[in-house]
Amino acid sequence: MDVTASPPPGAGPPVSCPDCRSPLAAGTAACARCGLLLTGPLAQRLWEVDTEIGRADEHLRRLRSERSGLLHALREASRRATAAA
Repeated sequence: MDVTASPPPGAGPPVSCPDCRSPLAAGTAACARCGLLLTGPLAQRLWEVDTEIGRADEHLRRLRSERSGLLHALREASRRATAAA
Protein backbone atom coordinates (compact mmCIF):
# COMPACT_ATOMS: atom_id res chain seq x y z
CA MET A 1 0.00 0.00 0.00
CA ASP A 2 1.26 3.45 -0.87
CA VAL A 3 0.84 5.66 2.18
CA THR A 4 2.44 8.71 0.59
CA ALA A 5 -0.33 9.54 -1.84
CA SER A 6 -3.99 8.97 -2.42
CA PRO A 7 -5.14 7.36 -4.65
CA PRO A 8 -2.43 4.76 -5.14
CA PRO A 9 -0.27 4.93 -8.27
CA GLY A 10 -2.04 3.65 -11.36
CA ALA A 11 -5.50 4.28 -9.96
CA GLY A 12 -5.78 7.63 -11.71
CA PRO A 13 -6.07 11.04 -10.14
CA PRO A 14 -9.11 11.84 -8.06
CA VAL A 15 -11.57 14.03 -9.93
CA SER A 16 -12.63 16.04 -6.91
CA CYS A 17 -11.83 16.60 -3.27
CA PRO A 18 -13.47 13.93 -1.11
CA ASP A 19 -14.59 16.65 1.32
CA CYS A 20 -15.60 19.80 -0.60
CA ARG A 21 -15.81 18.24 -4.10
CA SER A 22 -13.61 20.92 -5.69
CA PRO A 23 -11.68 19.78 -8.78
CA LEU A 24 -8.20 18.45 -8.02
CA ALA A 25 -5.09 18.38 -10.16
CA ALA A 26 -3.15 15.12 -10.39
CA GLY A 27 -0.60 14.73 -7.62
CA THR A 28 -2.14 17.38 -5.39
CA ALA A 29 -1.04 16.97 -1.77
CA ALA A 30 -3.91 19.03 -0.34
CA CYS A 31 -7.13 20.52 -1.64
CA ALA A 32 -6.59 24.15 -2.67
CA ARG A 33 -10.11 25.08 -1.55
CA CYS A 34 -10.64 23.39 1.82
CA GLY A 35 -7.09 22.34 2.69
CA LEU A 36 -7.89 18.64 3.20
CA LEU A 37 -4.70 16.60 3.15
CA LEU A 38 -4.70 14.07 0.34
CA THR A 39 -1.56 12.14 1.29
CA GLY A 40 -0.64 9.71 4.00
CA PRO A 41 -2.26 6.64 5.52
CA LEU A 42 -5.57 8.32 6.46
CA ALA A 43 -6.01 9.74 2.96
CA GLN A 44 -5.13 6.35 1.49
CA ARG A 45 -7.73 4.63 3.65
CA LEU A 46 -10.34 7.25 2.75
CA TRP A 47 -9.67 6.59 -0.93
CA GLU A 48 -10.05 2.82 -0.34
CA VAL A 49 -13.32 3.33 1.57
CA ASP A 50 -14.68 5.66 -1.14
CA THR A 51 -13.74 3.09 -3.78
CA GLU A 52 -15.57 0.34 -1.90
CA ILE A 53 -18.62 2.56 -1.43
CA GLY A 54 -18.67 3.16 -5.18
CA ARG A 55 -18.56 -0.58 -5.83
CA ALA A 56 -21.30 -1.20 -3.28
CA ASP A 57 -23.46 1.53 -4.83
CA GLU A 58 -23.08 -0.03 -8.28
CA HIS A 59 -23.91 -3.48 -6.91
CA LEU A 60 -27.00 -2.06 -5.20
CA ARG A 61 -28.11 -0.42 -8.49
CA ARG A 62 -27.76 -3.76 -10.30
CA LEU A 63 -29.71 -5.59 -7.59
CA ARG A 64 -32.50 -3.01 -7.65
CA SER A 65 -32.72 -3.29 -11.42
CA GLU A 66 -32.85 -7.08 -11.23
CA ARG A 67 -35.51 -6.86 -8.50
CA SER A 68 -37.63 -4.60 -10.67
CA GLY A 69 -37.39 -7.03 -13.58
CA LEU A 70 -38.28 -9.98 -11.36
CA LEU A 71 -41.32 -8.18 -9.94
CA HIS A 72 -42.47 -7.30 -13.46
CA ALA A 73 -42.09 -10.92 -14.58
CA LEU A 74 -43.94 -12.21 -11.51
CA ARG A 75 -46.80 -9.74 -12.03
CA GLU A 76 -47.15 -10.86 -15.63
CA ALA A 77 -47.08 -14.53 -14.60
CA SER A 78 -49.68 -13.81 -11.90
CA ARG A 79 -51.98 -12.09 -14.43
CA ARG A 80 -51.66 -15.00 -16.88
CA ALA A 81 -52.36 -17.52 -14.11
CA THR A 82 -55.41 -15.56 -12.95
CA ALA A 83 -56.70 -15.20 -16.52
CA ALA A 84 -56.27 -18.92 -17.18
CA ALA A 85 -58.15 -19.93 -14.03
